[in-house]
Amino acid sequence: ALGAGRRVIVGGAILEARALAIMGGILALLISRWVGEIVRSTLFPDVLFPASALTPRAVLFTGIATLIAGLSASILPAFQGGRHDQAVGLQRDGLGASPRRSVLRSTLTVAQAAMTVTLLVGAGLFLRSLQELRSIDLGLDVDRLAMVFLQFRSPTLDRARQSELVLEAAELAARLPSVASVAAASDRFPGGYPASPVRPVGVDSVPLLPGGGPYMYAGSPEFFGTVGLAITRGRGIDSSDLASSERISVVSETMARTFWPERDPIDQCLLRPGSDECAFRVVGVVEDAARSGFRDASSVAYYVPATQATGWIWVIFVRARGEAGDVVADLRALGSFAPEVRSALVETVRDSLDPQARSWTLGATMFTVFGMLALIVAAIGLYSVLAFDVAQ
Repeated sequence: ALGAGRRVIVGGAILEARALAIMGGILALLISRWVGEIVRSTLFPDVLFPASALTPRAVLFTGIATLIAGLSASILPAFQGGRHDQAVGLQRDGLGASPRRSVLRSTLTVAQAAMTVTLLVGAGLFLRSLQELRSIDLGLDVDRLAMVFLQFRSPTLDRARQSELVLEAAELAARLPSVASVAAASDRFPGGYPASPVRPVGVDSVPLLPGGGPYMYAGSPEFFGTVGLAITRGRGIDSSDLASSERISVVSETMARTFWPERDPIDQCLLRPGSDECAFRVVGVVEDAARSGFRDASSVAYYVPATQATGWIWVIFVRARGEAGDVVADLRALGSFAPEVRSALVETVRDSLDPQARSWTLGATMFTVFGMLALIVAAIGLYSVLAFDVAQ
């Protein structure tokens, strides 16, 4: 009406959209500065990040995203508006937009709603996968179990003395009122030492399983009760299994099925390669435990008394009366019970498994957040389109 040409009209529309995009980019940087540390500590608690979330790369990416958003939101509407004769539009008695523009708005609104539904469905699938992952039976009572690792002042401390100190610390931990039971063992969970091969009598070799093995664990008499593994046949490790006693072992159910598919494993002998002498006599069968966490396959494993594995004991399993996190502070005090001990590191079994579930946790969190944001934006867009049509 005032004589502006098409270039001026298009330029003004682009400038307005760019101004809005720049305001959105500045707001995004402020939100990143305030919320970045919360996101880091929640989703990646054990990852070391730079001091600030606003790195030059993040600022550069925000600038590029702002430029693309401003251009994509302004070029097409600006050219559509500059292509028509405004005088003709004013002579239409205020009737609605052209059919092409109405179809474009409707198409964009439907596409936005479809992407929102896709994100929300993805969030639901990730949450379902995460729930199924946490319901996997690992064999151990992971929610009430913590592990203690003693840090020694001298790296050359004799391994036998290290085992003695671990056993002493286990006795002290058992006296804590928040502790239900304590056991000393040769390896953490997930974990397991690949032992030298063993075989049953009369068999030269055994089939390899996807989970590998055999894996050997050494534990004190309270080991199975503390970690929550049930003896299914025979007996477990008890206080009568001394260093001078007959060498015995308790085998996992997978090992029993693999080594003695048609025989009772109790009182069977395990032989070392190249020897016909009984290395371990099987006295019991225990239920399977996941050796490496959620992605574990059934593995061949056997357990021997801690007294018959001198120098192997270096971790303490603690079963709490309540949640495992309730005993962490009490167990850290074990780091000063002997002059050879520098500190005590305490970790719950659930925390040790969390990195394995991180991909599912991250996917569920991000899909949920982006799905809710997309839902809000789609709702605003739908309202805006309806309001615009009504106004026309």
